[in-house]
Amino acid sequence: MEGVAARIKGLFGARWGALILTNRRLIWYETVRRWPWPKISGKAYISDIVSVDKGNILDFIFGGWRIRMHLRNGKMKTLFEGQDRLDEWITAIRGLIALRNEP
Repeated sequence: MEGVAARIKGLFGARWGALILTNRRLIWYETVRRWPWPKISGKAYISDIVSVDKGNILDFIFGGWRIRMHLRNGKMKTLFEGQDRLDEWITAIRGLIALRNEP
């Protein structure tokens, strides 16, 4: 699955880039460099994701709904989906998590 997402959103715009979901990981990388900041990228292995959701009401108030991933190490990663396909992404990630957790 492929799409567009922002890792960071702020008062001066967002850092948009490609979002790619494979059967092993979720990859995000910034496609345009925003001077003076370097390009940013990241990934989350499906095996490291415990659960995924849209966030809570505070997330909505402070920036909007997002893909919020709870990781095995207790940390959280968030991505702002940019094509109004948030539910589709969450369903796809949950499906892969379920496949990984099957015996």
